[in-house]
Parts: sequence; structure tokens; C-alpha cells
Amino acid sequence: MYTGIIKKTALVRSKTTKHKVVDMVLSSKDLASGCEIGDSINVDGVCLTIVEVVDNHTLRFQLMPETLRRTTLGSLVVGRQLNMEASLRVGDKLGGHYVMGHVDGVGEVVRILKEGDSRVMRIKAPTKLLRYIPFKGSIAINGVSLTVSALHKNGFEVSLIPHTLKVTNLSKLRKGSRVNLEIDMMARYLERM
Repeated sequence: MYTGIIKKTALVRSKTTKHKVVDMVLSSKDLASGCEIGDSINVDGVCLTIVEVVDNHTLRFQLMPETLRRTTLGSLVVGRQLNMEASLRVGDKLGGHYVMGHVDGVGEVVRILKEGDSRVMRIKAPTKLLRYIPFKGSIAINGVSLTVSALHKNGFEVSLIPHTLKVTNLSKLRKGSRVNLEIDMMARYLERM
């Protein structure tokens, strides 16, 4: 479980495929500090397991076909910047909302408006998710906890402050970019009641 508060990003250093499993190596300064094999890390909104701590700056993960089909990680390229968050631990601050790292669907950026140093991003969401995205509700985009600032027929908007743009990969998104979406788990569970 995660908070959606991103404090670090990493670059894809290599990506190789063997027997339909993608081996992905990510690196960033002190990325692996405190990490162990078997730890779960939120990588661009996807819960992945560390399979190797290469060194203090480098981690290796494996992605199965299901992950590649259901997330944006299937279209990874070397050099791409990914959001990273370690698992929530007892006593940690919960600054965002509970994020599970289970992608519910892939959305598409359809518009980005500048408002001073901030941005308003409109996302087209899969139809099946729209009912779970309320105005002023929480949503995770590429693992980042955000508040829905407007609703539209086929999607929603979020507002991005300069800090979020600086510490995440959301500043790299353009019209047409695909993003991992995770609805607030409360919305998911309320429907089952």
C-alpha cells in the first residue's frame, strides 16, 4: 500500500524480454537505499517486486504479460522517467490517499492548460471507470495522488501545482500520452456493499 506522494523518480536503464517476461532495470541516486529483494515498490502506479538490488542506485524488476497488457509499462522505452514510491510503513505520514498499485485502466491526456506555473490536465478515462471518479474525489495518475477538479462526459481534470510537476514525471506528459489510472479504493468497495 502507498500514499501517492512521490518523492523520487528513476530512469529506465534497460529493458529486455525473455519468455514473455520483461526484465527492467531502473536507476536514480540512492534509489535502492533501504530496499531489499522482495520489497514492493510503486513504479508509475504499478506495484512491482524488487528481484535484484544491483547497487545503491539501481533496482531490477520483472514484468509479466498481464502487467504489460493492463498498464503503460508495456510501451516502456529506455530513458523514460518513472515515478517511484516505497511501500507505506506503520507510522508513516499519509499525505495523499491509499494507493494500492493495482491499475484499473489506462487513460489518455487530451488537453493540458497552463495556469501560471500550474497545469490543468484533462484525462480521457475508460468508460467503465467513470462512475468511480467523483468531483473532488481522489485518483492516482502514474501513482501520483491527485484530486479530481472537474468532470467531463468521457473523463476528468486534475490540477497540478509546480511542486508536483517538479518531483514527478507528470510534467513530461503531452497530449496523447497514456497514463496509468487507479480509482480510489473506497469507491471500489462501496459498490460491493
